[in-house]
Amino acid sequence: YTHNDGGHPPDLFAFNDQGNIVGVWRVAGAENVDWEDMAVQEIGGKSRVFLADIGDNAGKRTTVQVYQVDEPTGREELRAVRYDLRYPDGPHNAEAFFVDPSGRFWIIVKTKDRAGVYVGDPTQDSVAAVKRVSVLELEGPKDARLVTGAAISPDGKSVVVRTYLGCWLFVAP
Repeated sequence: YTHNDGGHPPDLFAFNDQGNIVGVWRVAGAENVDWEDMAVQEIGGKSRVFLADIGDNAGKRTTVQVYQVDEPTGREELRAVRYDLRYPDGPHNAEAFFVDPSGRFWIIVKTKDRAGVYVGDPTQDSVAAVKRVSVLELEGPKDARLVTGAAISPDGKSVVVRTYLGCWLFVAP
């Protein structure tokens, strides 16, 4: 799967192994301010797709959003569940997001020095505060330290963090 970048329609695309588009779905109930990353995770026995609207180049968004849809199986309309998230220490620009097997949301902010790692439990009833739990201090030139994506293994035991110049593998204790 992939998605449009910010400012474009809230669409989800599926591709086959040859790179051909095999499905396009409009995500009803979603807005695409600045979609940056996505995750697929089984939650409650169903495969879900999470679209992370977490980009904030200007550093002005008081909340960011994650949209959850059931993984598409045909041509059905995708109806989004919206989660609003707020950082405890003000706005951040982020491009890396994943959902662990327990359903918690993880965001790694995009910064040239110390990439804050935030985690939160999604709630539909109110704005969920994410909590800063760690800092990634990646080595190398600036482009090697700017975090642009992340993914977790299905068993939750390892996380891959992508930058402009490569990937870092972290194994959970």
